[in-house]
Parts: sequence; structure tokens; C-alpha cells
Amino acid sequence: MELPSKPEHINNLEFIRILTPYVFTHRIVKDKSVLDIGCGLGHGTWLFVVNDAEQVITIDLDKTKTLQVHGFCSKFKNCSTLVMDAQKLGFKDRSIQVVTCFEVIEHILKPDLLLSEIKRILKPDGVLFLTTPNRAKRLLPFQRPWNREHLREYTSRTFRKSLQNHFPSFELLGIYGEPPLHEHYKNIWKQNFVHFYFGVITPIIRRHMPKMVKRWIINQLGDANQKGSAIPHGDSLNRVVPVTDPENWPFYVSDLDVDCLNFFVICSFDDHIVQRSIAEIKRPL
Repeated sequence: MELPSKPEHINNLEFIRILTPYVFTHRIVKDKSVLDIGCGLGHGTWLFVVNDAEQVITIDLDKTKTLQVHGFCSKFKNCSTLVMDAQKLGFKDRSIQVVTCFEVIEHILKPDLLLSEIKRILKPDGVLFLTTPNRAKRLLPFQRPWNREHLREYTSRTFRKSLQNHFPSFELLGIYGEPPLHEHYKNIWKQNFVHFYFGVITPIIRRHMPKMVKRWIINQLGDANQKGSAIPHGDSLNRVVPVTDPENWPFYVSDLDVDCLNFFVICSFDDHIVQRSIAEIKRPL
């Protein structure tokens, strides 16, 4: 199948990484009602729509993003887009079979409220698929997220603690890349110890040291505050892998270990549903 055009502002590799959880969950949505929380670029929602989901509802606080998804999917009767706060979902109790929430929870002011709302609207046999970045691969101890849109990032321990307060059954997996891509992301995400901690000191230097001394010190250290001031992107993959050839997809979902790029969690009210979902996710594409 041919995806809608990739936005120009995002490079090929990052586009493929963001699309990965959708590629591994789109086969599960057939004949089901789906809520996609945080539609992002919209290409993942489009995958759900064209793979025969009974109904796909996608929500985002950003009206521009919902309009983009509407543009992709306007010819499909099984798709609707809404501007909505994920912390206050306007849906009936036990009304949705599949909920996806990919790289959203780290942006949410009250993540427990988000999880409570998802739990409320999920059908008894429903399933939640959720991803979030692995803090250990991106940040140093006590470091705030360098992505300024992230209010928090999770370790596996803190993520499990949040989930177990809401869902009786869940399994934590990881998203990984082929070795060159995996190393690429580890390198551009992981912060340098000296740069980070001197990044805390340089504002003090700027404020209180004489200009000549200040200029010399900052030149020696480099402007550490610029490190991590924006989301880093690499473009080492100069092609967009077609979804028609998923066997060659360069990212994959597997058992959790400390080296994963993102956590990939499957939540439900029944262990059997979680295990069936895992088997489907891990099934060779």
C-alpha cells in the first residue's frame, strides 16, 4: 500500500521510527473500533483506516493535525477526527475495543488521568497499545528531558508503577532498530556528562563572571546549553521503506531489555488478551 506523502519537515529515518508502532499494530484493528490518541503526522491513523477497522477515531489538541488526518482519510466513511483533550475523553464507558497512544503520555500534564480515562472507555475485552521513550537511553540521572515538550520521561520501573495503578494485566516490551540505526539513535539521544553538568553551570558564569573570563571559559567548554535545546534528528536512511514490504522494516518490537529505544506496552483487563496481542505483534510481518 502507498502511504500519503511524508511531510517535508521530518527526515526519512525519524518518519519511519515514529510509524513503527502503527506498522506492528495495524494488523490487529480489523473489524474493531479504534481510538488513536495523539494523531501526530496522521499516517498511522491512515494505516488503521485502510486495514478495515470498523471505526477509527483520532484525537489531538492540535487542530492543524486533525485537519491533516481528515485530508488523508476524508474518502473513508470509517474515520473521524476530533480536537479533544486526552485527559478528558468524550466517549461512553466501555465503548472502544482498541486504543493506541504512541509517544503521548510523556507530554501529558496528568498521566494518571489519561490512563484512568482510557481504562474507563476500554471494553472488557479491549486492549491498549502505548509507547514512550526509554529515559535511560536519553537522559542522565536527574536530568530534565532535553525535548522541552516532554514533561517527564520514564524508566522501566517508573513506567511499570504508573501502569499497575490502572491495569490488572500488562506486558512491557521494547522497540529496537537494526544495529546501525539503533546505535545512531543511542548516539544522538544520549547526553554527554560533562556537557550536561557544565550546561547547568554556564548560566551562572554568564551572570557573574567578568566578560573576558566568561568568554574564555565558555569557549573552552563549548556552549553546553545548546546541547539538547532541540530534538536531534539524523537522516542516515535516505529512503522511505514501503509498508508493502514490512519484512524489511528497520525497527522492530521485542522483549524488554535496558537497551530499547522506546517502551512498547500492551494493557488489558485479561492476561489472555495481552498474550494473544503479544503473539500477533511478534508474528513475522
